Amino acid sequence: MMFRADIPPAPEGARHVEGLLWVGENAYPALLDRKNILDPFFAIRRARVHAETDIALSIIWGTATYSTNHEAFQEEAFQEEPATVEVGVLRGGGLVGDPLGYQSVEDVLALIRQASRGHVPHEVHRYG
Repeated sequence: MMFRADIPPAPEGARHVEGLLWVGENAYPALLDRKNILDPFFAIRRARVHAETDIALSIIWGTATYSTNHEAFQEEAFQEEPATVEVGVLRGGGLVGDPLGYQSVEDVLALIRQASRGHVPHEVHRYG
């Protein structure tokens, strides 16, 4: 199981666009954006999933992130559908604790369940 973002073309000047983030077989509405720099190669995909509470998850993958693509400094190495992602937990628009690196589909599904119940996952406080 992998992650995938269905990112439609963004209107001129838009920072992000509404689309779907696939976490394994589960689709979640999300605010999505992509950044590609080709010389030197650097690519990032970002998704923000809002729970029915005041908690949101910022899910990123790409060059130099704590994800499958950490070492993807060449276009051929970049994986659009990675096995792991980096996740930040947001409350009130700010980051809570430390981002969680190399999160699997199962990890992110558990984080989404916790956030939907209004709980800040205790994992974000491991290092802080």
